[in-house]
Amino acid sequence: MEETEIKNYMLKKVLPWLLIHYDVDDLYIENKDAALKIIMEKLDEEEILDQKNMMLVTHGFHQSKKKFLEMLDRFDDEDFSENKEMLLFKAVSILESAVNKRLHQELQIQHGMSHGKIDNILTRLKVKEKLDWFLQILCGETFLQQKGWDKINPIITLRNSFIHPKPTDADKYTHQVDSISKESLLEFMEACTECYSFLNAIKSSEVEEYNEKIKRLTALVGQK
Repeated sequence: MEETEIKNYMLKKVLPWLLIHYDVDDLYIENKDAALKIIMEKLDEEEILDQKNMMLVTHGFHQSKKKFLEMLDRFDDEDFSENKEMLLFKAVSILESAVNKRLHQELQIQHGMSHGKIDNILTRLKVKEKLDWFLQILCGETFLQQKGWDKINPIITLRNSFIHPKPTDADKYTHQVDSISKESLLEFMEACTECYSFLNAIKSSEVEEYNEKIKRLTALVGQK
């Protein structure tokens, strides 16, 4: 990819968010030069990377899932046995990351919270709480009534048993480790996909409006 192509690509990806961030998206439709001038002035005045309220843009669940499944497929029985706990932790972290990013989006767009404040809230909540009452507050729905939760909950509980181990006998520990199988992790990842789709299907009207605005601006920025 040539330098000009890279610049055009970056412009199309970043400019729509800057237009909304600096509240000049309507002005850009009427007068591009005036809107761009304001953005340039703002960027000269501020350290944009230090902006606490800058919109966080992330699209990583499907990529993370794909890499995880490829890694799982590469492991033979011996390798899998030696890396069971690592794979368990990795699988749950993929779900946690996806859930946090969606809730982060809702909190930032609905309530204008800073990244720091949002992170402080989310780190205090368990996954079950995030997908239940907290999700109901933000989007009016709970995931706990969905079939996928029955596959997700046991794996999270199992992961937590390794994070916060309690005094137990060797047989119980062995049983916990043995319960980690390729099949259970594959089922878990499919349930995570269901959860991810569910979260994206119940976006608040504020987030939907924001995303539509981004699409319109991206198309406009792409016009020559």
